[in-house]
Amino acid sequence: MVHYIHRTKLLLAAGVAVGSLVSTGAQAQDQAPEPSGGIEEIIVTAQRTGQNLQKVPIAISAITSSMAENMGVRASQDITIAAPAVTFSETGSGANINIRGVGASGSTVDESANALYIDGVYQAASPGLLFNLNNIERIEIAKGPQGTLFGRNSTGGVIQIITKDPSQTPHGDIAVGYGNYGTDTEKLYLTGGLANNLAGDIAVYREHQADGWGKNVFNGKDAYRGRSLAIRSKLKFTPDEDTDIIASGMYSKTHPAAGQGGSILPGERTTGNPSTDNTGFFNINYDGRFNKEVEQKQASLTVRRDLGWARLVNIAAYSETVLDLAQDRDMGPASTVQVDIHYPVKTFSEELQLLSSTSSPVTWAAGLFYFRIKTALDPLVYSGPSVTSRAFPTQQIAASAITNSYSAYAQATVPLTDQLRATLGLRYTIDDSSFSALSTSSANVTTPYSGDKVDRKLTKRVALDYQVDPNLLVYASYTTGFHSGLFNIASPSQSPVDPENVTAFEGGFKSDLLDKKVRLNVSAFRYKFKGIQVRALNNLGAAVLINAASAAIKGIDADLSIAPFTGLRLNAGLAYLDSRYGSFAGAPYFSVAAAGLTQTFQDASGNRTILSPKWVATLSADYKVGPVNLFVTNVYNSGVFFDPQNRVSSGSYNLVNAGVNYEIREGIDLRIYSKNLFDKRYYASVASSALGDQYYPGAPRTYGVELRYRF
Repeated sequence: MVHYIHRTKLLLAAGVAVGSLVSTGAQAQDQAPEPSGGIEEIIVTAQRTGQNLQKVPIAISAITSSMAENMGVRASQDITIAAPAVTFSETGSGANINIRGVGASGSTVDESANALYIDGVYQAASPGLLFNLNNIERIEIAKGPQGTLFGRNSTGGVIQIITKDPSQTPHGDIAVGYGNYGTDTEKLYLTGGLANNLAGDIAVYREHQADGWGKNVFNGKDAYRGRSLAIRSKLKFTPDEDTDIIASGMYSKTHPAAGQGGSILPGERTTGNPSTDNTGFFNINYDGRFNKEVEQKQASLTVRRDLGWARLVNIAAYSETVLDLAQDRDMGPASTVQVDIHYPVKTFSEELQLLSSTSSPVTWAAGLFYFRIKTALDPLVYSGPSVTSRAFPTQQIAASAITNSYSAYAQATVPLTDQLRATLGLRYTIDDSSFSALSTSSANVTTPYSGDKVDRKLTKRVALDYQVDPNLLVYASYTTGFHSGLFNIASPSQSPVDPENVTAFEGGFKSDLLDKKVRLNVSAFRYKFKGIQVRALNNLGAAVLINAASAAIKGIDADLSIAPFTGLRLNAGLAYLDSRYGSFAGAPYFSVAAAGLTQTFQDASGNRTILSPKWVATLSADYKVGPVNLFVTNVYNSGVFFDPQNRVSSGSYNLVNAGVNYEIREGIDLRIYSKNLFDKRYYASVASSALGDQYYPGAPRTYGVELRYRF
């Protein structure tokens, strides 16, 4: 890591040097536009082509770079601030994105049910979905199944993160900061022309948290201490006015703070030592090792060609993500179960798109998509007295699974009258999966496992929208979504789970009011959700996946923006969700025992689905007067259940982010900020098993100061 730090410091120094050489006449870039008392137009690509947010018949939350910065959206898990319908939680090994009650199992070996894209590249590995945001252009969250144009694992929605493209005009953005818990951050973005038709950029983000949020009371060492480094670079070649070729590379290495720990819920006794219970919200009590590290590499090549009558786009990408996890799985001071995981994920994707020209009266898109993912446990090892004392428990698993996904899609929006349009879309997907595994017990008996499965699905979209007047659009839609079945390589003896299927009915309106000083977008929806993949844990804490039969989901979400006068911007979001299992006869249930939990299987029909808050509301204010910019954001969550039993809940909570930015002079800013200002304690995730209810805390109050230079 020392070498990474030295390289980063050299890059920062280079940035300052370049800045000093830039002409004094260069204009400052990427600054938030001066508010004009009206709501700006935001262009989104939810239908694969650039369109005004207010003209797209899909419920979309979108924010620009400056909006994200002032709202406190500094990492992927902060996206819920911009879209209340999104729940983004970190588990011990991966991440889980839930949109409107639809989400993945939360297992390491699963892909998210809600697709996340960076610059058009699908991010499949669950451990790699937690990252810091640096050189973003905008973030788009399309809510509801996006099963035609995006297809793979977009049953609840799609999150698109679009980063900045290189520019021929030299400019840069450099920031250094320091905060509590001994946290120092450095951010760098540089871009400029390298030749007449070639531009490049580089973005670096480094964060190092020297002090932990808590302590390991067993040995006095810090717990929940993190660090990260991310480097992204692009080259943009424009051989002629009709062609763009962008080559992109990314590297990151993260030790997420929330993953460096985990504890048993207060009031419970761990199997690791029945006489010792929870020792403090941010404290742990481990005798074993704990460490979580995620390393990612990605390269992509995007080619865009304007053919006149249409636009051709090709996106090819390759990525490698490696999770290394060591965890005292019983989370107690007596040696019981230690788990060590080496989990590499390799993906390749190739997508060819043909898109209508901007002058076409019919907006259409068609494409072919190929995706290959290989996951492996290389290996997964359990050790400790609780393992070796059993007759033939699993001690080590070496396994891999490969999925090849093929799909073709087409969608068109046709004007029926001057104001009425119809959208029709289809996508056909084939997912061909196989796996093999060797499971070795403590008695040194090795058992082989293997399997193959093929899932086929046709997903559809039908929508009508009516432009009542230039400032009011109403729409209704019927869409379907599909999340592929999978093998659980962490429990190779388990049969594969079936696919998830979502059928969604939605209606809403988008409006700009009072001379575009007020924007109100509202949608209501009803889902039929079948074959839900639910994660449970066995007596060693390993993930077991099962299919719940069904769920019924209904709700309303709304986005409101107000810009009453120059300098003031108010944003609010509200999401109501009623999401319940319609039929779930064999749900895992737990009761608190003298040490750990006792597991049974009971009927969870009618219970609320996991990670589905009934109410989420956000409110943010951004006020600029002279050189001072004040901003504050509040997020209210009524609470989620972490288990189908509805026994373990996060409880309701408010999170407040606030700060002030002072422009010292043009291009130089000083920012003071705080996240979770009132230091609210809440659970980011809880996993129940025979070992106990194991929780990971949300971050405590953090605050700091940042000096920023832009040229």
